[in-house]
Amino acid sequence: MSGKPRYLSPEWKEQVEALLRSELTPEKMNHITSSMSNIYLNCPDGKERFMYFGFADGNLDRFLVEEGEAPQAEFKITGDYETFAKISRAEMNGGLENMTAPSPTGPILFMSTRKTRC
Repeated sequence: MSGKPRYLSPEWKEQVEALLRSELTPEKMNHITSSMSNIYLNCPDGKERFMYFGFADGNLDRFLVEEGEAPQAEFKITGDYETFAKISRAEMNGGLENMTAPSPTGPILFMSTRKTRC
């Protein structure tokens, strides 16, 4: 076993949340107040999952990785589990290098480039 937690597992969520809280400063996030949900279809166990990011003035306010229906979010991205997993592992980029960094921060940093505030 490699010691890496399984993608979207509670252990993975804890590691990602610690990373987000340590690396995403309000300045780096342009003090954004926004939210985003990734909806995972066709998970290996047949269940639907979501990953939800909520930011208030650039601070991570809420981070969820759960089964079922995601909270309402300003941005919603829906896709196949395996597609999201490949993006997370930087196995596909489709020309969107900033969106597909080998960490979950890529889409969040993209979201923070918005010039308008909610």
